Order: sequence, then C-alpha cells, then structure tokens
Amino acid sequence: MPSRSVPHRLSQSRRSCASIDKVKSAAFGGWPDAAAVDGAGLTDEGYAAARHLLFELHAMLELGWPPGLASVDPAALREDTEAPPVPQALTAYADEALFEAEQDEEHPLSAEELARVRTLVRRGLAALWKARKGS
Repeated sequence: MPSRSVPHRLSQSRRSCASIDKVKSAAFGGWPDAAAVDGAGLTDEGYAAARHLLFELHAMLELGWPPGLASVDPAALREDTEAPPVPQALTAYADEALFEAEQDEEHPLSAEELARVRTLVRRGLAALWKARKGS
C-alpha cells in the first residue's frame, strides 16, 4: 500500500477536528466552534494546536468552575475584548503548550504561525474566563 502524502494527512486532520467538534459541542455547551478558528488563516499544524489547546482550556474551566460557563461568542476570538484578568496558572499552561508546539519534532510551528496561534489562544482564554457563570 502506498504511503499517504503529508498534505493528505494534514487535510485529514482538519476534517477530524471538525468531527470532534460535534462531540465537544454536545459535551461542552460554551465551546467555540471551528468557524472561530477557521477564519484565522492558520496552517494545519497551527489550526490543530489552537483547537486542541482551546478545548483543553475550555474543559479545565468547565469542569473546575461548578456553575459552568456561558456560551462564548466566536467573534471574541477575532478581536481583543474586555475581560477580567486570567489567572497566571492558566496563562502559564497555555504558554507551555505553545512552547511545546513550537518545539514539536515532526511539525513545529514557525515563529509567524506561533504568533498567530498565541494571539488566538490568548483571546480565547480571556473569552472563556469572562464566560464563567456567576463571576
């Protein structure tokens, strides 16, 4: 059987992310859908890193904040919004995950891509923190 090309595997990963989004949306009501990240012009590696990290941060907040989270407007990922300060532990977790994505042995993020993903994740984390119910 011939090996598949890298572009084929990467486009397949984007489709996999879209399928997983349906499951995530059912489990976590405030989860920003793929459309919020799709318009960011990221490579497949950047897209996967942003989607995965935003989901992890969402899951942490959803499970760690008993009242839960309200829905997040996908527009919050396109521009900076007013939000209460995010705890240093969450910011440090995101920074560490982005560092790992930059250092990945198979598909490292370029400096330019990392900057776009970092901005998207920073905005997403701020929007998720702001979406805490009862805060």
